[in-house]
Amino acid sequence: MEHDLSAWHGEVSKLLGAGASLRDGMQALLAYCNKKHRWRGWSKIGELDFDSDVEELEKWLKEVLKKEPPPSSLKAFWFGIFNPIYDGDTVCYTYIAGASEFDPDDENFEWACGPDYFPDGRYAHSKILSEIYKAIDGSPASAIGEYILCLAYTAFAVRELAKRVDKKLWLGKSKHRGLAVGFDSGDGVLLESLGRNAG
Repeated sequence: MEHDLSAWHGEVSKLLGAGASLRDGMQALLAYCNKKHRWRGWSKIGELDFDSDVEELEKWLKEVLKKEPPPSSLKAFWFGIFNPIYDGDTVCYTYIAGASEFDPDDENFEWACGPDYFPDGRYAHSKILSEIYKAIDGSPASAIGEYILCLAYTAFAVRELAKRVDKKLWLGKSKHRGLAVGFDSGDGVLLESLGRNAG
């Protein structure tokens, strides 16, 4: 199938911008994926327990930010998505990092390269990301599925975490910090900045 990354990115950005909830957003994107590439596996992904995974991610993030608080110089957080080999299998993970430089207009997210904040506990062991990747890996729908669903789930989950986790943990003494999610290999999405009155 044709890899139209620009269109796929646009669908994710559109739903995030419209304020869709995590579940509604994922269901809409699964419907979009099915329209572009008919595959019976989409429905199984739609049945995954997104909410309980976000609860586990919330516990993880609170612990990281408490034990390893970001430096006062930090301007933005980056949640990177990558594919490590774990126990002999390729999986999909996300991690938190941060930069002392931030350019909200940089569509290539070059500011996120060479992070200044790279905590020891940075890796989030999201069951949902792994289950999505396992479901689509090796299937004819793997390209569109991995790009759209892994990017979207991470973005929706992080947006939810921005609401749930205490702003003091996110910000320290800063008034605001940027927030973005994306693949280490390239594309990402900029989320609403973290601020004391946001969320």
